[in-house]
Amino acid sequence: MDNIKNDRYYVKAMLDDLDRIFFYAERVDFSDPEHNGQALDAIGFRLNHLRQMSQELSTDFVRAHPELKLKAISQFRDHVIHQYESVDFSDYRDLVYDDLPKMRAILAAYLN
Repeated sequence: MDNIKNDRYYVKAMLDDLDRIFFYAERVDFSDPEHNGQALDAIGFRLNHLRQMSQELSTDFVRAHPELKLKAISQFRDHVIHQYESVDFSDYRDLVYDDLPKMRAILAAYLN
């Protein structure tokens, strides 16, 4: 049985990424990135995948859910990936603890 790649499919993938980000975030000290590189790399990887999945969502879905702030997530991910040395890890922490839980709630509500 093949998975139909529609908005529900991509939302499920995004929820999986978010849950993994939260799992890794529980084990990281954002104030000490030098000693938490592995977890931060894992979060960055999942953030990249989250961005990729969000780009597959239909235009109708994105228009119907502007509160997801998908463009801001993409911009943050681009900054983390391309300018890693200058990342302020308090911003990283704020994204994980403030913005991503809101996104997760919206996506979970969509599936229900």
